[in-house]
Amino acid sequence: MQHFSTRIPNFHVDQLVDHLDQYGVTHDNSAIQIIADTPDQLDVIVYAAVSAIDYDTLEPTTACAVLVVTVEHLCDGDWLNVSTYVEDECPAQATCPAHILAMLGEARTTDAQTWRTRCNHFLRSLLPVYSSAPSLQAA
Repeated sequence: MQHFSTRIPNFHVDQLVDHLDQYGVTHDNSAIQIIADTPDQLDVIVYAAVSAIDYDTLEPTTACAVLVVTVEHLCDGDWLNVSTYVEDECPAQATCPAHILAMLGEARTTDAQTWRTRCNHFLRSLLPVYSSAPSLQAA
């Protein structure tokens, strides 16, 4: 995990991705989940499919970066606080959207595979479950 803080003049949420380009985040390879938005603070999780190196083959691949972002609205301006994780670190945030998971290469480690499994489990939990049991069928 890495952490970074910086002051941003005149912050607007539509510009968030532009402030995260140094982490490989673009409009095309990322998804933003707003966790909280108050007058004092904005909290978001950003999932991004970023360039990486496969640990075994040393070939280029695509892995998921998870950024926990807080923008604090203080009297001296807006402060951007970013904590970055890669999927290999098995971050607690495991609600990555399916379209980002689909952009990824093969999992580089067992921890990355565990994290992806947790994300897929979360995605499956969002889908309705249907049963063929006669007692649950419409009348």
